[in-house]
Amino acid sequence: MEGDSNQEEMTRQVVADCLKAISKGDPDAGLVMAHQFLSDIPNEYIFISIAVIEALVMQSVQLGSESAKNFQDNTWPKMKPALIKRLERRGLKG
Repeated sequence: MEGDSNQEEMTRQVVADCLKAISKGDPDAGLVMAHQFLSDIPNEYIFISIAVIEALVMQSVQLGSESAKNFQDNTWPKMKPALIKRLERRGLKG
């Protein structure tokens, strides 16, 4: 079980680093995140699905999308908890 915990911790750090780079406007951050998801990151964790959504919305906001900004500010805070519950019902890990 310790191996699972270590893997989850490492995965959380990789995801956090990707989101940090995206939030700073790194033009390659989305590609780096895609590469990570294609190779190393297991996809059974809820936080990964949430991170992908947040990363895509962040990049859309950075590119000037008013719709994405509205979603980020108004819709996502209400939608996120419901999505987490739905993913939990599907059996993904917290």
